[in-house]
Amino acid sequence: MKYKKNARKRDVLCIITFSVILFVHIFYHEKCTRRLQQYEIRFHQIVEEHQNRQLQQKQLFKEKSRTSKITAEIQITSQTEYNITHNRKVEQLPHLVLGILSLTEDPVRRTAVRATWISTLIRLKHQIPFRITYKFLLDKPTNDSLNENNVYKDILYLNVTHHGYAYKYGEKVYKWYKYVHENYPDAVLGARIDDDVFLCVPQMLNRLNELKSPILYYGWKHGKGNKPHRDCSIDEMFVVLGRDLIKRIADRHYCGSFTCTNDGDLVERNYGSTSLSVWLSIYKDVYIHADNNRMIFLAEERLREIF
Repeated sequence: MKYKKNARKRDVLCIITFSVILFVHIFYHEKCTRRLQQYEIRFHQIVEEHQNRQLQQKQLFKEKSRTSKITAEIQITSQTEYNITHNRKVEQLPHLVLGILSLTEDPVRRTAVRATWISTLIRLKHQIPFRITYKFLLDKPTNDSLNENNVYKDILYLNVTHHGYAYKYGEKVYKWYKYVHENYPDAVLGARIDDDVFLCVPQMLNRLNELKSPILYYGWKHGKGNKPHRDCSIDEMFVVLGRDLIKRIADRHYCGSFTCTNDGDLVERNYGSTSLSVWLSIYKDVYIHADNNRMIFLAEERLREIF
């Protein structure tokens, strides 16, 4: 009888022990299963993140390759200006320097210019008759424009003392041509163009090649006559000067006041075209050439009439 009671106790203990072991096994199995599921989810997340990083790196590599390809077509000289036509014997071509006046806070236009007629300059580098250097002309540096210039290396800061729309643009004209004279003494022509002007590359450059002269004063002409003066000027949207005229402007002193009295001072007239025409009016040998019939010029008041 005592033996049977002890046997029943052992059976009960065995059942309890087995149940505890089974419970522990099930508990840890479920816990391990959940942990494995978590590891599996995390593993897939890591794989997905890795794939996304690889995709981003591939896209970045493609973008860098595209940029490098474009940059390879444009030679950056020791002065970090862009010099188009580097695959040709550039020393045999006449040098044309372009200054594109642009608002510091308007990178959209600069992007449009680079993507359109500047891109055409590059594409037609084996056909154009000039060695081209271009610069975007900005009043002063900003963080955004400095970052932009780090990418394109095609911005020049004029650091003018006067800012604002149509206010003392003569200073910008003077500083640009002085820069051309000091930095590109081999330039046969120096141009100043607005960033909202579209240049028909082959036609315009072939035309300038026909007309190039040390005393050339070229563009869209306002007024009548063959001599520059206050009422006969080339519009500043696109004006081209020959080497000798550039030197004459650069060698004179700029005066930002209307009351300048020194003979030979470059007196500011607010508008770049009027200022330049007055400055050139003291010379009798200026070759002024208007191509109004070859250009489409829509002033703001004319745009209102058309649209």
